[in-house]
Amino acid sequence: MNADRLVAIVRSVDPDADRSEAIVSFTFRARHMLLLMDEDADRMRIITPVAESASLAAGEPLRLLQANFDTALDVRYAVARGKVWSAFLHPLGTLTEEELRSGIAQVVALAATYGGAYSSGGPVFRGGDSAERYERGAARGE
Repeated sequence: MNADRLVAIVRSVDPDADRSEAIVSFTFRARHMLLLMDEDADRMRIITPVAESASLAAGEPLRLLQANFDTALDVRYAVARGKVWSAFLHPLGTLTEEELRSGIAQVVALAATYGGAYSSGGPVFRGGDSAERYERGAARGE
């Protein structure tokens, strides 16, 4: 994968995507997203803002870390510049189109489930703390 191919795929998702050097601003499922690329470092990331980091409730940073372990799958919650972000990070050179498209969808899902399931939409990875939370919720009919 290279930057031009990456941008072409993003433009297939949003034909109005706007590229400025190594940053592409685009929309997917009504959510503003950014693609950040660095070919020299062989890295890329797709991010979308989720919340103001100052608004995190007590215990919520721990919940974000738990989700990163078992429900966020290929994406992560991150905190930078006063915001909580949903982020997909990957080496650029080995990234496939399928992984990129999946990463975009997961970024949106993780952002959308913030404050609730904290999930990128896939199965819960066993061994963490989230499975017990889901089981308790199911037992209560949530």
